[in-house]
Amino acid sequence: MKFEVFKDRAGEHRWRLLANNGKIIASSGEGYKNKSDLLEMLNSIQKWVKDAPIFEQIEQEKPKTEFPKRDWKLEALEQLKKEKSNERREEGV
Repeated sequence: MKFEVFKDRAGEHRWRLLANNGKIIASSGEGYKNKSDLLEMLNSIQKWVKDAPIFEQIEQEKPKTEFPKRDWKLEALEQLKKEKSNERREEGV
């Protein structure tokens, strides 16, 4: 593996970690205006990674959101009844 340092289109410095087969397996995620800041971060990463524990992400159960079922036809009929009732009132019936 090796770290590759490069400049992006915005002119910022970035890094990516390449596997032996050349595939990118990690990247900086953000650009650095100063190359020295980038290199300092890479030195820190190299020190930290050897002691980094491995955590397994346990998938948490997602809360079930249930919305009340609506009877759209019934609601439409009720709305029509209200409108007809209002029309009759206006006509004086």
